[in-house]
Amino acid sequence: PGSLSDTLAVRGGDPIGNLKIIGNLEYRFDVIKYLEMALFVDAGNIWLLTPDINRPNAEINPSRLWQDLALDAGIGVRLDFEFFLIRFDLANGFKNPAKPENEQFEFKLKNTILNLGIGYPF
Repeated sequence: PGSLSDTLAVRGGDPIGNLKIIGNLEYRFDVIKYLEMALFVDAGNIWLLTPDINRPNAEINPSRLWQDLALDAGIGVRLDFEFFLIRFDLANGFKNPAKPENEQFEFKLKNTILNLGIGYPF
């Protein structure tokens, strides 16, 4: 949660927080019939609502909101057959708030992930 270091997170479990903020900007455009493309940016994280001495920097702090946001960007192909839609997205996380401040921004091709989706998530 927040900017809690990965080394402090519980191994083998999901980080737990009681506040989640996520956002997405997406630009979609038609290429040919049934084929669309999209460019997107995602942002978000989870936080605690109250401080926890065992998890420093895991609570929401408006003055630290930008530092705590994780960011990714990508490009996608959509096959829109009107009765269903299949999405193929290539995404790459480029800001990881769990890393030290001077290492948060990084772009490595090996970190690119292919996501498959059916329909739009929103």
